[in-house]
Amino acid sequence: MLFIYLLPNNLYLFMQESNTIFGDDFEEKIVNKRKLLPIWIKIFCWFFLLGGLCEVIIFLGILLGVTPVLAFYGLESQEAFSPTSLLLQSILIIKAIVAFGLLKYKKWAVDLAVLDAIIGIVICLTVSIYRTIQVKFTLEFELLFLVPYLVVMVKRRKNWLLAMKQSTGTL
Repeated sequence: MLFIYLLPNNLYLFMQESNTIFGDDFEEKIVNKRKLLPIWIKIFCWFFLLGGLCEVIIFLGILLGVTPVLAFYGLESQEAFSPTSLLLQSILIIKAIVAFGLLKYKKWAVDLAVLDAIIGIVICLTVSIYRTIQVKFTLEFELLFLVPYLVVMVKRRKNWLLAMKQSTGTL
């Protein structure tokens, strides 16, 4: 609505009525879900979905008596049901679940992705420290991807949740 005010000296002041009493700081932004994830994270999501499928095949192989050789985050296992093997298998399953959630834009996916990245960083650092104490200094290659992954997920968490609210219509 447009208001015209007559001021002294016959000057006119035109004012536009605002729809909100708040400034632009409080307005909801429209977030495009498709632009929330960078392409490199989408590529890794597809990679880990395939890894989850491979994990199902590995588990079936274990039931048939095949001994898998698993290595991830600096951990290695050549036994079917050792604690390290079970840990590696559960990591791959969790990563596949996170990848599915991110690619399907599930509300819970970003929180699980942050948790997944933190757990991965802790495991990599623990393995690196252990190997440094035992043998020589090592730093796990996976950290080069886990740290930026964590930073991106934490930074985009707010927009992710906002996009999920907008898509369900619960603003």
